[in-house]
Amino acid sequence: MAAELGSGFLARRYDRRITRPQALVYGLDDVSALPPTIGLALQHIAIQSVYFVIPAVLAGSLSSDPADASRFLSLSILAAALWQALQVLLRGPVGSGYPIPGTHTAALVGAYAITGLAGASFGGAGAMLILTGLVCVVLTFFMHRLRLVLPNEVAGWW
Repeated sequence: MAAELGSGFLARRYDRRITRPQALVYGLDDVSALPPTIGLALQHIAIQSVYFVIPAVLAGSLSSDPADASRFLSLSILAAALWQALQVLLRGPVGSGYPIPGTHTAALVGAYAITGLAGASFGGAGAMLILTGLVCVVLTFFMHRLRLVLPNEVAGWW
């Protein structure tokens, strides 16, 4: 099954060829000096830290228990770190080779708020999230034109 997916729609042969823009200071495989690397790392962390507000809002809408919110925020940070590690991979079925921040989307904030108002807990919200994710994965097989809008460098698709 995985070999069929790798040779068909999701194959790397659909990737764009990597060409270096003329104004680019550091390419994907270039090693920068330590001061710019530290500055870029701090910028990367600053970008990602803004998105921890979204899990805090979600945790507040699903539970008033501080322990639940703390666990949810910890898992959110872990998920962002794992996303980042997978996104940087150069080879294999996952990753684009670029350190794209693993940010949380605000697309489901309303759905989480309604789930909390309905009395569901983190388990109910997790089930809703899993179903949404499965539907999105299935839709990728039918929306071939979406690959033109979201190239592999951005989406990290195979």
